[in-house]
Amino acid sequence: MIFYLKERNPGNLEELNKVLAFYVEKHNKEINREIGCSPEERFKNYIDVFKSIMEEKLKRIEEMFLDKVERKVTKVNEISLVLCFPR
Repeated sequence: MIFYLKERNPGNLEELNKVLAFYVEKHNKEINREIGCSPEERFKNYIDVFKSIMEEKLKRIEEMFLDKVERKVTKVNEISLVLCFPR
């Protein structure tokens, strides 16, 4: 990557972003020795795995918003929390 940047020599941030985008696109299409295919192909082949992980995370996020927290403030401004979780 460093050699690639020196070769392109971007003069400003916009040029740097273009060079980086080009590099990432090129990298994602090249065959990787360790995985035996391009990162793009690997992602496409395992998209179902990523979707199931994301579905689990989204479900947990939704559950977090269902959590209920009650608080009590005493006359001397002490706060106590009572955590209630959905069943």
